[in-house]
Order: sequence, then C-alpha cells, then structure tokens
Amino acid sequence: MNETPPKKYGPTPAALTQSHDPRSSGGLKTNQALDLRSLGLFDSPTDPQIDLITALVSKTLGFPTVFFSRPGANQKWFKLFFNIKVWNRDEETDLPDQVYEKENFLLIPNTLIEARFASNPLVTNAPHIRSYAERVVRSPSGLLLGSLCCIDYRPRDFEQHELDCLNMFASLIEAKFQSRIAGEFVDLIQDQTPHQDLDILIDNDIFKVRCAALLESHPEKRFTCIHISMPEERTVARTFGHEVHKDLISEIVRRVKLGLRDRGYIVGAGAYTGLVAFATSAGPSDRNTGVAADLVNAIGQRIQTSTVIVSTPVLVGLAPLPEQDSPLEAGFLNAMTATETVTSLVAGTRAVFFSEGMDRIAERRRQVAHALPLALAHDTLTLSYQPKIRLSDSRVKGAEALLRWHDRRLGHVSPLDVISTARDTGLLPEVEHWVLRTACAQIRAWHIKGYELGPVSVNLTTETLQREGFVELIASLIQEFELPRHSLEFEILESSIIDQMNIMVDRLRCLKDLGVQISLDDFGTGHSSLSYLHQLPIDTLKIDRSFVTDIVTDTQKGVLVRQIIEIGTNLRKNVVAEGVENIGQYLILRSYQCDMIQGHYFSRPLNTEDFTSLLRDRAGIIPPRDLTDLLTA
Repeated sequence: MNETPPKKYGPTPAALTQSHDPRSSGGLKTNQALDLRSLGLFDSPTDPQIDLITALVSKTLGFPTVFFSRPGANQKWFKLFFNIKVWNRDEETDLPDQVYEKENFLLIPNTLIEARFASNPLVTNAPHIRSYAERVVRSPSGLLLGSLCCIDYRPRDFEQHELDCLNMFASLIEAKFQSRIAGEFVDLIQDQTPHQDLDILIDNDIFKVRCAALLESHPEKRFTCIHISMPEERTVARTFGHEVHKDLISEIVRRVKLGLRDRGYIVGAGAYTGLVAFATSAGPSDRNTGVAADLVNAIGQRIQTSTVIVSTPVLVGLAPLPEQDSPLEAGFLNAMTATETVTSLVAGTRAVFFSEGMDRIAERRRQVAHALPLALAHDTLTLSYQPKIRLSDSRVKGAEALLRWHDRRLGHVSPLDVISTARDTGLLPEVEHWVLRTACAQIRAWHIKGYELGPVSVNLTTETLQREGFVELIASLIQEFELPRHSLEFEILESSIIDQMNIMVDRLRCLKDLGVQISLDDFGTGHSSLSYLHQLPIDTLKIDRSFVTDIVTDTQKGVLVRQIIEIGTNLRKNVVAEGVENIGQYLILRSYQCDMIQGHYFSRPLNTEDFTSLLRDRAGIIPPRDLTDLLTA
C-alpha cells in the first residue's frame, strides 16, 4: 500500500486508550504505566514479530509508545512496544467504523485543540497524551486487519518522510500475516528496511527482540551466532563516500544470504557494528565449519559495488549459543569477541571460531585502548629503525621506522595492536602524526651530523593518505625540519592504491612534488597489473615477505621473485626484499641482482642510539653473517 497520506488528520479521532507494563522500558514513566494498568488490562500470549515492528517504529520515528490494534467484536487486541496486552473497551471509546472506511491515516498533531479530546482522561490526566498517528492495516483483499498506532506526550507535526516510514512499517505488518516462519519475516524486514536505518537494526533492544522471534519460532533447533565484521569499514566510507559504503553493506548482506542458503537467518545489519546472523547447528559443540567455509567463499576476496571494486578485510566470527542463562547475549558477545581478537588484517574474508582464550585477548585489547591515550599524553611511544642494506656493498641505504610501545603494566604492545586500537578509538590521526613528527625530527638530527643514510620510510594507512589536509601537513613538516629532498619515504600497501587508482595517483603526485619518495609495500600479493603499474608515481617496489620466506625451497616463489626484480629494473624502480632471515635467501636475492634487502639476517630493528652508533662507528656498513660460508659458496 503506497497511498499518499493526507496532509491533515482524518475526520474522526481514535480513542487514545492503551496499556503498558511498568517493568518495560517502552517510554512511559512508572506512575504513568500504573495509571494505564488500572484500566483493566489482562495478559495474552506475546507476539515478538509485532513487537519487533513497533520497536522499529519507536526507534526510527521517536514515538515513546507504539502499538498495533486489532479490532474484535467487543474488544481490541493491542500489542505494545515490548508488551502485549488485551482489554475490553466500551462503545464510547471504540474506533469509529467510518475512520477505517474513509481514511488510511489518522493524524492528531495536538490533542488539546481537538474538541472530542477535551474531556478525555488520558489527555487531561496522566499519561497526558498530546499527539497521535494511526495507519490502517488491511489484507490484500481489503479486509480490515487493524491499525498501527503511535503516541507521543508532546504536540508534533507529522513530516512526509515520517508518514512514508509509517506506511512502510504498516506494510510489513500486512506481510506478516502472510508469513509463516520467522526466517521469512526476518528476511522481509532486512529487505524492506531503508539503508539509512541500518544502524538501528543492531540496537540492543531490537537485536534481542529479533533474536527471540527467531529462536522462539524454532525451539527444536540449536543455533550458532555469526558476527561479520569489516574492520576497515570507516576507512571505506571516508574514502569512497556514503553511497558506496551503503552499496558495500548491501552487497555483503546479499553474499551472506547466498552463503547461508537454507541453514540460517540474518537478524541485523548495522553501520560500523557488523552483520549478525544465526545458523542452525547440530549441538553446543558444533563449530559449523561448513557454514563458515561457505560464507568465506560467498563473500570472497574483493567486493564489487555499483561503481568500484573494494578489497577490504572481512572477518566472520562464529560462536555456538551456550546452554546457560542469557544464551543470546553470550553467543553474540562470543562471536564478536572472535572477530575482535584478530590483529593481522589482510584483504579478503576469514572465519574465526570463538575459543575460551579469546576472552583474555579481548580484555587485553580493552586495556590497551585505555592506556593508549595516556601513552600519547606522556610521550612513552618510541620508534625503532630497521636498516635497508644495499646488496652491492652491504651499506645502509635506508631504514624503515617502526612503532614501539612498552607499557609499565601491559609490557610490550605490538604495533598492530597499537594501530588497530588507535583506529577503533579514533586516535589514529594522533598516533600517525606523532610517528611522522618523530621520524622527521630524527632524519633532521642524522642529516645535521652528516650521515649518508638514504630515505627513512614510514608506513601509511589509506585512511591517513586520504585525510583532508594531509599533503599540507607533510609540506609543513618538511619545512619545519628542513628535510632534504628524498630523505622521507612513505610505504603504502599495494591494494590501497590499486583499489582507488584515480584518487591515489593525484595524492601521490602531490607528495612527489614535495620531494617525498613512494614505496609500494607488499608487492606481488595478487593485486598487481602491469597495465597500470607504470602509471603510478612510485620509486620502489617492496617484495612481500611471503615470497621471500620460501624462496629457497619453493621453485615457483623463486621464479616470481626473479620476475618482480626484472619488472622493477625495467621500470627503473628500486626493489627491496623484506623478511630476509638466512644466508640462503640472501644468496638467491643477490644472484637475482635485487637492489636492497631488509630483515633479521642483517639487522633487527634498532633503537635510535644503536642505529646512530651504526652510522657513526661502522660507516653504515653491515657485512653479511657467516662470511666464511659465503666465501666458499
């Protein structure tokens, strides 16, 4: 039913009698609820599906009380926000038949100026109803089913978008009477709720109602809770914009439905909170590995929206509902904890199963989140520098600045934990600004002492590179610390450039104009294409450590590394191999004529004092270890 509602209210006002349980949080104060209970209410079986719709109406439109009224011969069946009550009503307070016959909407902006309400006790006394909206609900054949009613305790004008929304929810009730199982109903709500309301679907109260509706309809089944998280979601939204972000969520929902098939139900999708679903399971110990594998395959490695292809980490956390008090809440928290314990984020979809030890991991992350602002305030973060060695003469020709944090109570906190926590708590700009300033100050100090070092590289996230004013910030730092050209380098993930080619190329060119060098990090991990590699304003290709690790034992990895080095040489780019741990890897890379290597075989990351000593006392030269073996090789 898509009829346009009247601008004004209908000809005949409805009675404003309603009930409310004082234990509920549906919007009334306790004394108001008690006044309403004195009208002679009595209980009836609950209907969580109707409660779900009334809860959504209340959350979306801001009505403190919403209920569905179903007329009977001498009584009306009322289903309230999180409550279901029935009571007898006399003829004087009944809804007039002509309201249903002539109008689909009844709107009362202000009950105090309506003559028929002048003496109504619910207007003059508690709960002091001041405005009322009603949308008639009918069957496809036109049979009257009842009405969706909204009450407010203040006068209000009804905007067109509010009426459109009320229209939509009323149509859900109409469809509800044709639905027979909770799964169909849940999918119906998921399909028909507008994108802009996605963030309310995971609201705690609504989440509980939706879950209860599903589980109560299938008491014979056991379920596994599934939490699907996109940790880089805010970055995607900021980079591509709101419309692409909505398309991305919709596409993930579509793929999850394909992965679940007939084994589960989606119960909520929230902006920046993840997607929640339930899959049927054999028992409390069933990990549902088959469902997990199907979801990973269905979501895939890259997500095509209407305008762009997005490569982003997607995590699927799974946790069976435990046999204990509040199983829904425990299952949801366990599934969410599973996704929160992942610190190594790579593009693509991964399934993570909840285990007992994850509680401790989640608790540590909360402790890190609490301590990080203090670390920034007291300047207890540090940088270490890992040398990049030129293979032709074993001389240091660059370094990578790496974030370090040793907390008095937490001990060593990994850089991945710092960055992920900073992103979650909104501190990422502050952390990365600290890293940039500290690195620039150190470059300046080494330059003043006359050390020939080469560029010092800093890792940048896509979010940072795209942040408004970033190029201006770098320009001011270069000027403030009087940095020589090419002394500062940014390492950027290959996937972040490829997925945002047009945006990133312009930004990188601006940085190049400032004298900053650009290194393409994790090169060769599957995103590269020679058709556009030559277009990128980059100086260095950095071979991903996953290729270097197996280069001695895996012939195919060796061939790939040789080809990457040849590509870099032909494009006149520097090539750096990271993760070099032993002499075998070193010898193979030297034979392939790789420009530089980085890894523990030559040097672990050094603190500022030790790195300065390397430049001062050893002229920046680090000979390969096991030299006698090298000479006889």
